[in-house]
Amino acid sequence: MRSGLIKFLLLISFVYTTGFAQTESVSIGNISPGEIQYKAFTLDNDSKIEITGQAATFRDRHDSWFFDDNNRRGWTNNLMFYGWIIDAKSRVVVWHSLEAYPEIRESKNTDFIPMNSTVDLPAGNYEVYFASAKMNYNNYNNDGDFVRWIKDFFGFGENEFKSKYKNELSIKVSGQQNVFHQADMENFRKQYLAHSILNIEEATNKDSYSKGFSLKADTKLRVYAVGEARKRETFDYAWIYDEVNNKIAWRMTWDNTTYAGGAEKNVVFNNEISLPAGTYTVHYVTDDSHAFGRWNSFPPDDPQFWGVAVFPASASDLANVIPFRKDDVVSPVVELTKMGDDQFVSQGLRVKSPTEIRILCLGESTNNQDYVDYGWIINADTREKVWAMDGRAGENAGGAEKNRMIDQTIKLQPGNYIVYYETDDSHSYEGWNSAAPYDPTKWGITIWTPGDKKKSNTELFTASSYKNKNVVAEIIRVRDNEHLEKTFELKADTDIRVYAIGEGSGNRMVDYGWIEDYESGRVVWDMSYRRTESAGGARKNRQINEVIKLPKGKYKLYYETDDSHSYRDWNANPPVDQEDYGITLSYSK
Repeated sequence: MRSGLIKFLLLISFVYTTGFAQTESVSIGNISPGEIQYKAFTLDNDSKIEITGQAATFRDRHDSWFFDDNNRRGWTNNLMFYGWIIDAKSRVVVWHSLEAYPEIRESKNTDFIPMNSTVDLPAGNYEVYFASAKMNYNNYNNDGDFVRWIKDFFGFGENEFKSKYKNELSIKVSGQQNVFHQADMENFRKQYLAHSILNIEEATNKDSYSKGFSLKADTKLRVYAVGEARKRETFDYAWIYDEVNNKIAWRMTWDNTTYAGGAEKNVVFNNEISLPAGTYTVHYVTDDSHAFGRWNSFPPDDPQFWGVAVFPASASDLANVIPFRKDDVVSPVVELTKMGDDQFVSQGLRVKSPTEIRILCLGESTNNQDYVDYGWIINADTREKVWAMDGRAGENAGGAEKNRMIDQTIKLQPGNYIVYYETDDSHSYEGWNSAAPYDPTKWGITIWTPGDKKKSNTELFTASSYKNKNVVAEIIRVRDNEHLEKTFELKADTDIRVYAIGEGSGNRMVDYGWIEDYESGRVVWDMSYRRTESAGGARKNRQINEVIKLPKGKYKLYYETDDSHSYRDWNANPPVDQEDYGITLSYSK
């Protein structure tokens, strides 16, 4: 009886071990801090899978000032090793170790967490990920050689980790033989993208991407985009630009995205949009951190698709998609863009008949009202401002909240105009100190004439050499400690436009102009503070633009400056029309 029982138990054991041996599996392990690896498998039928291995949390030991959070170097928060599985077709998570074993995330000590889970999955294709990351910001590989040596010497660095723990952490996914099969993840990606119009994936740091397409009819599209954003700021993101109407047709924002897994800043847009017939360019940009292959905190659940893919919503929508039509692209008449730090640029624009122009101006605002990078347009003859970004709230231009954009159509009467753009000493196309705007290349001002593709109604001229034929006398571009004068004569009683820019505060002007009668020396006009208004820039910049009547006779025009804040030597923000700092008299039409 006893020997029979033993034989029965041995038989059961043999059957059990034989059945367990009839499995296939994929394994991932031996990864370093900041690294992520992945493999794939296929299930031919609905089946159970077994997930085993070991996750871990390593408590941050850098409590001294040398490794505090302000430095954001090395291990600044608990380091976690964890894994997850996604459905390769839907890109949805089907199992995650941080949900199955919440102690990985919640532990405040160094802990090793054995994983042993069984999950029922339908037939399909799946991707397995195993990552080592931190919940908050971290630069794993940016330490200098000396800092790495110090950390390794005191046992705080990655070398110590590699030697002690690297081989102990892994994930293994097993399934029934002849049902579970190892697979090539690249094939899964190709299958997913087989019907896409275009795709931009595995986007890396500090880069920009663009691809175009055209539509011959109104079309529904599904956009799948994974990126990085926080409330009021976007960092890695996509947008679609309408090339015919020169405007953004769709853009990825914090408000229209959902959580993409991993770090809170990981976001995803996975929805349908509708676009009319036209020609479009899809853009994707990244900032200098947290992108494919260089995650500074938890990666998203679908790290390979960090980027954007566009799909037709149906077969009928696919029929509307045609190759990119270059002829649809309307080029601008004025393009003062890609503006760097401390730039002041101008472009003359002559309009031959009443014309509508579309203005796109991107700039930097300190409080959504006061601009430090901005554009404006003046009438070259009257010096009157016909359009300005200054003082308009506009809308967010993507990236940092201070990136602002005005997209407006105005009508210009025949005449000569000058378009200006100015930047301060930081945050520009030359280098961003916060997240860049949606389209960094358009930092500046761009002008189109939408109904005039051949631009026959406009022509350009050099603003700096433009001379107003109506000028009677002028003293402009005045420097410090100047006392300048010019004589002019009027053959008849004349309406004269006086345009003057100077410096004043406390109801007193210190850079200013005036007009005297030549014979008597009597002042017939002066630039008194109470009659001036803001000239833009610093509060002390003042201007006046008015028409006066001068009798026939001979006159002297004067302009005087003190020892600071003048043309090309400003000690505060310059006035908007800095090239005409001084005084100009012209015949009033």
